[in-house]
Amino acid sequence: MENLLNRVLEHSVEPGPQVRQLLEDVLQLLPELVAEFAAQAQRQRDDVDRLAARAHALAKGDTASVDGLEDGLDPQLLEIFRNEAETHLESIKRFLDQAAEHLPLQASDELQRALHTLKGSAHMAGVLPIAELAAPLDLLARE
Repeated sequence: MENLLNRVLEHSVEPGPQVRQLLEDVLQLLPELVAEFAAQAQRQRDDVDRLAARAHALAKGDTASVDGLEDGLDPQLLEIFRNEAETHLESIKRFLDQAAEHLPLQASDELQRALHTLKGSAHMAGVLPIAELAAPLDLLARE
């Protein structure tokens, strides 16, 4: 949502009906998410992933794929995921290279961001094997 709203502020995305509807959908779900967070009962949710995918597509100016996201894996979304995943994997590789030279090495902010984003992006794109691998690594890095 932040990325989408930044695009609206930059005037590269028109705040049209799809953007307004997405904002309404997010605001409707937000109290439930806050309650889960307060109860420390957060979980991966398909509805949140679909909202994130819609926001991502709209931020890219891709309204066509927004309509088809719930029909299965979106090839365009998978391509975006692949490109972003490569960036996150580079961050993980840099950390592993540093760890090979200096042990023990505390998990860096860059590593934590890469694992967290990789996990969320994989869920959003429907690449569940990557999401399932990244989730425990994300938890471990944060601990």
